[in-house]
Amino acid sequence: MRRVSGLMVLAAILCAVGLGCAPAVHPVEDLSSASSTAATSSAVNISATPVSDVGSSLRLAAGDVFEIRQTLPGGGIFSHDVVAPIRGTRLVTLTDFSPTSHVTLSWSALGDDLQHPATASGNVDQVNVLNSHEVLLPLLWTSASQAWTRSTSGIWLSSDVFQEFTHTHQASIDLGFSDPRVQEVLAAWPQGEASLQHIRALADAASNHQVDVSSWTVDGKAHRATVEVNGKSEQLSVLEAHSWFGDMTILDDAANPLIIRLTLKQGGVNWFDFQIDHLIVSGFTH
Repeated sequence: MRRVSGLMVLAAILCAVGLGCAPAVHPVEDLSSASSTAATSSAVNISATPVSDVGSSLRLAAGDVFEIRQTLPGGGIFSHDVVAPIRGTRLVTLTDFSPTSHVTLSWSALGDDLQHPATASGNVDQVNVLNSHEVLLPLLWTSASQAWTRSTSGIWLSSDVFQEFTHTHQASIDLGFSDPRVQEVLAAWPQGEASLQHIRALADAASNHQVDVSSWTVDGKAHRATVEVNGKSEQLSVLEAHSWFGDMTILDDAANPLIIRLTLKQGGVNWFDFQIDHLIVSGFTH
């Protein structure tokens, strides 16, 4: 794994607790206006197809796989040094997928993966996709067993959160920064605890100015994103959510509200980025 100075590790970890300096990503398009029906060079014009029909065509099941790409920007809040971003990729395999109930997955690093060596692997057991309001950033997945992750919804929205977005366009989502168990994970890395304390200080300062940092909103518009599914670029219906912490792109599908991208940023500085691509799934139809 690429070596970074103590200062850069501190900056990188802060990024990681949140998405930035990501590799080139597929655009998310707003389909709510006539102008948006003109597709970009990398997107297919699907304006004749109801967006909700597109999103509902992707079904996950045990045995399906996808990649998670994570990026820590070079530099960051604590450093203005210009260095190359640190990237990592994990291969994720679903071992149990029960919509609106629970999900279990296994993962393995594809090459050096941020804080994990190339041989790292692990499991995330039975995350709660029914009613949890806390997600679990991939950065916090460890090779050791983490029973407490069952109180989170992993990298999905729970059914309750998705329904709140659908009906009120607003929901509370906890990124786990105040969870003492997250502090234990970060404390295992150089300067990890200090980085977490700084993030908490930023959030506390915002809260003191009547900012609800856990509140996420969607604009109620129809969006689509290009994702590689079974070797081909496909258009999927997505929700775009925003909060004080950053931006989130979620599949617009009540049975599979998978977070396909999360970017955490503050003050114009990106902290951390993860995105999902290269899905190999059995349940995809046009």
